Amino acid sequence: MERGKSSFAGQGALGIAGWLTFVVLASAGATELSVPSQFAEIQQAIDLASPGDTVVVASEGGPYYESLRIDAARTSDITILGPCAGSPPMIFGGPNEKALVRLVNTVGREIRVRLENLEFDGLDRATYGIRVNNPAEDSEAILSRLELEKVVVRRCRFGIEVGSRIGTFGCDGSWGAVDWKKLGQSRSAFHMNNCAIVANSDDGVNLWRVVGEITRSLIGYNGDEGIHTTHADGMVFRHNILILNRGVNLHLHMGDDVRVENNAFVRCLVAHRAPPYPSSGGYGVVVGGQLGVEGVQLYNNLFLGSDAAGLKINPAEVMYDSLNCMGFPVRVDVRNNAFVSNGIAGGDSIPEVDLLYNESGIGGMELRASYNLFLNAGTAANVVLDETNLLGVDPAFRAAPGKGDLPMFITDPRGAKEAIEARFLGFELSAQSAAIDAGDPAKAFEDGVGLAKGMERNDVGPFGGPASDWGIRRRYNSEY
Repeated sequence: MERGKSSFAGQGALGIAGWLTFVVLASAGATELSVPSQFAEIQQAIDLASPGDTVVVASEGGPYYESLRIDAARTSDITILGPCAGSPPMIFGGPNEKALVRLVNTVGREIRVRLENLEFDGLDRATYGIRVNNPAEDSEAILSRLELEKVVVRRCRFGIEVGSRIGTFGCDGSWGAVDWKKLGQSRSAFHMNNCAIVANSDDGVNLWRVVGEITRSLIGYNGDEGIHTTHADGMVFRHNILILNRGVNLHLHMGDDVRVENNAFVRCLVAHRAPPYPSSGGYGVVVGGQLGVEGVQLYNNLFLGSDAAGLKINPAEVMYDSLNCMGFPVRVDVRNNAFVSNGIAGGDSIPEVDLLYNESGIGGMELRASYNLFLNAGTAANVVLDETNLLGVDPAFRAAPGKGDLPMFITDPRGAKEAIEARFLGFELSAQSAAIDAGDPAKAFEDGVGLAKGMERNDVGPFGGPASDWGIRRRYNSEY
C-alpha cells in the first residue's frame, strides 16, 4: 500500500462509514482523525492530516505493529495522542523500520510534533524509539519541535535521539572528543514531561544542539547513559529521577545556560563497553566544557549511591583535525545539593568521592561549590570546600529507600515510575535534619511549597528551593 493513500480493506461497511464521516467532518473544519474507527493504521491518518490536526489513537485498536514517519515536507504541525484515561495504545513498530517514530526534516522547514499518552516498545529489535533527523545546516533557528507528554519508550537500542552525533576520537586517540565540523547542524526544541524512558540497551535520550526542558520524568535502567546532551543551550532539567543507568545518568557536554534543579541522580553504574571503548563511568552527572558564557547551574539535587563520583566536572576536547585539538573550559555553580555515599565501587580507576573536579591544565575553569551537604567528610577531589558546606553531616532523611525498596529491572514502565516516585517521598527531611534552612540564604533560593521544612530559607536537597514542590505528595495522597 502506498503511503498517502487511505485503505479500508478488511473494514467493510464500518470502514466506508468511517471514511464518509471523515469527509463530512473535514469539510466542516474538523481537526481530529480517529484510529482505528476512521483509519485502519496510524500512518494513514498521519499522511492525510493537515497542519494542526490531531490523530487520536484508541487503545482497543492495538497493539499497532507499524512504524510512524512524519515528514516536514508534508506537514508543519501534528499531534498524535492516546486516550486521556486508561491504558495507552501500544506501538511495537513495523518489521523493516529502524525507528518506531521518525521525524524527517531534511527540507529545513519548521515543524512541531506532539506525542501524548502513547507507549512505544521496540521489543529489543528497534534501533530507535523516536528519531529526529534535521538538516545539516549551521543555523540557530529552531526547525524541529518535539513535545512528549506521558510517553513511554522502552526496549530499543536508543530510546530517543534528536540531531546528529558529533563525537569522535581525540588527538590522543581516546574517545569522547567533539568533532568541530559536525557541530554545524540546526537546532531543535525538545520538551518532555511525565515520561518514562527505560530499559533501552544503549542510551535513553540523546540530544544534539537542543533547547527546551525535561521535567517529571523517569530515565532509568538503560544500558548506557541516561541522558546525553551536546551543545544544549537554555535547557532545564527539573523534577526528574535518573536511576540505574550506566556510565552517566546525565551528561552535559559543551552546553551553556543549562539549569539542573531538584532532580535525583541515583545509583549510576560503571558501563562495561566493548573495545575500542573502555569501560568507564558510574557518574551521577558529568559536566564537560561549554560553548558560551553562562555555564551550568546545579541546584537542590540529590546525588546518591553512584559507583564513581556523584558529580564530575572537567573540560571538553574539541578536535579540529587529527593534529589539532583544543580544551574548552566550563563554569559550574553547585549549590544546595545533597551528596550521599557516592564512589561506592572504589578501585584504582574509580574515584571514591562525591565531587570530582579536574581542570586538566585548561585555563578558564571555574567551580563554585557552596551550601551543599556531604555525608562523608572530605569527599571532594581537587577542590577546597568552604565553610558554607555541611561536611560529614547525615541529611537525616525521613525514610530513605534502600536497594531492596527500588526495582532492579523494569517490566511495567508506568507502574515502576509510580512506585519509584512514591518511594522517593522517603527523601523528605526529618524534623531533626541539619539540612533544613541550611542552603543559600539569598531570596532567589528560598523554598517554595511541597515538602520543604522550617522557615523560608533554602533546604538543602531535592525538596528545597523555589522548585521544592514536585507534586508527588498530592499525586499519591501521602499520609506524611
